[in-house]
Amino acid sequence: MARHPEIVKFRQPVAVPIAAAVALFGSAAAVAQVWWTTPIMLIPLALLIYGLRTGVDVSPSGIRVRSAVTTRSFAWSEVAGFITDRRRVSLKLTDGRLVRFPAVQSADLPRLLAAGKQDLAAS
Repeated sequence: MARHPEIVKFRQPVAVPIAAAVALFGSAAAVAQVWWTTPIMLIPLALLIYGLRTGVDVSPSGIRVRSAVTTRSFAWSEVAGFITDRRRVSLKLTDGRLVRFPAVQSADLPRLLAAGKQDLAAS
C-alpha cells in the first residue's frame, strides 16, 4: 500500500475508537446471556466506525471530508475560506455552502493550510 507523504490526515482522538471497542466487548457479555440483546452491540459498533472513519485529508490538490458513511472531496478552487466557531472549523465554499470539518479544531487551521500549500484566511 503506497503512502502519500503530501497528504495530512486529521482524525478523531484515539480515545473515541478505544472507548467504543471497550463498550463493544462489554456489550458482548449481555449478548452471551440473552440472544435478543444483540442489537445493543450496534451502538458501540456505530461509534467505533465513526471514530475510525471520520476525519479530513488535506493535500495540495484538495480537501477530502470523511464522515461515517460518505466521503466528499473539494478542490482548492472551490474553497472560499474557513469559518472558525470557538474550537470547530467549517469550510466555506465558493457557492456559499458550509461544510463542517470533523476532527479539525481552530488550532489545526495553520497546519491544514500549510498541508494544502494555501494562503487562505480564516474568517
